[in-house]
Amino acid sequence: MSKIFFFGRFPAFKEVGGVTTFTFNFANKFKSEGIEVIDFYPAKGKEVPRGVKAHFILGNRLKRLASIFFFNFFNKGIYFFNFSSIRSLLFLFFLPKRISSTWVAIFHNGEQSQKYLQSNPFARLIMRTTLRKVDFIGALSDRQRKFFSRVGVKNVYRVTPYISSCRKTKCNIKIGNSVGVTRILVSGFPTRIYRILETLSVFSRLANEGIIFELHVCLYGFDSDGIREEILRKAAQMDSVHLHSHLSGIEFNSLLKEMDLYLRMNTVDSFGLVVAEAIECGVEVVATDVCERHPGVNLVAVDDFELVYKELKFYIENKHFSGELLIQKTPEGLVSYEELVRVVQKHNSLLY
Repeated sequence: MSKIFFFGRFPAFKEVGGVTTFTFNFANKFKSEGIEVIDFYPAKGKEVPRGVKAHFILGNRLKRLASIFFFNFFNKGIYFFNFSSIRSLLFLFFLPKRISSTWVAIFHNGEQSQKYLQSNPFARLIMRTTLRKVDFIGALSDRQRKFFSRVGVKNVYRVTPYISSCRKTKCNIKIGNSVGVTRILVSGFPTRIYRILETLSVFSRLANEGIIFELHVCLYGFDSDGIREEILRKAAQMDSVHLHSHLSGIEFNSLLKEMDLYLRMNTVDSFGLVVAEAIECGVEVVATDVCERHPGVNLVAVDDFELVYKELKFYIENKHFSGELLIQKTPEGLVSYEELVRVVQKHNSLLY
């Protein structure tokens, strides 16, 4: 059986993120296959599933790249690359591909076609050339699938960002004590693309009308837009808002499972794992239609906060939505990761 080498990033201490959670869950799911994870994003407190072999690549960027090239020289098998965007292909462009290895890639964030078209002709050539080295692509949306097929990738499989988690989720997270009150969670970086300020304005409007709810706002990541303090001030104006900062994955999942509703108002394409996790644990979700969402998500147009206000008010008062929102359907041709890995292993066995 071919070895699986997964290039990704494990969750670090007090870090919540779709890409890192996916790495953890994927590694745990296939640890019986002897998977080894190559993590070249150094950080403290990395969380690794029990029984999974991890290689942590340390040092400055040049040293880490040299270590990966060295690793590649001495190892062959299935290389599973877990990237954030298509621009990560520059790394694969320079990485030699062994004849006896199979490359698989998933690109989590952003609209691939848009980034490709925004690139200069030379960058596009590099992307196309590198994609020809990749044997299989896991596409997280139909738009991704169409794009990769259009640029010449032959084996494109439609997959989901969601893999069932093995991690415990019970821990001490402060939530309200009100019985029967609708609990709602909003999370994201304190940046404008997550529209947290606008979302808080909707809840402020509801609170001013005497509508009772319990809102939890979970912030993580960098304050690159300088709006964190403004978010904190706006949240402090409502008694029904609970703020959480830099929760661990276990803490966040524990909080999520206590919610009635999860709200995701981001304005750019995203991995969408937390949306999928919410649906899978029975939490209702309202999210923007900026990208293909997990089946069962209630969809709203980007920045249509008037509709968000109306649906939230209806939900809080009736414990269900009005029925006017579109609901994300299950995509056609969805392939499980077990199926994808079997196909890749069969392909790799023919190379020996």
